[in-house]
Amino acid sequence: MNQILEELWDNIEWEKRKVNGKKQWRLLPKYKVDIHSGKYKKKLRESLLQEWPYAAHWVDSAIKTAYSIFKS
Repeated sequence: MNQILEELWDNIEWEKRKVNGKKQWRLLPKYKVDIHSGKYKKKLRESLLQEWPYAAHWVDSAIKTAYSIFKS
């Protein structure tokens, strides 16, 4: 799980933008790759299966859980 989350976080750059009319700044995520594409998810799954001694459905479950953690 940690490896998946690290992979997702490594593909994000944070862009700092000023809020108009205020002294505040916002950090907005800027993705290096499209982490929501099926192609990226397949590549991530294949890379994890090489190091994963368990069944493939456990990898799929871990990826799904990592994406839901990442989304929240």
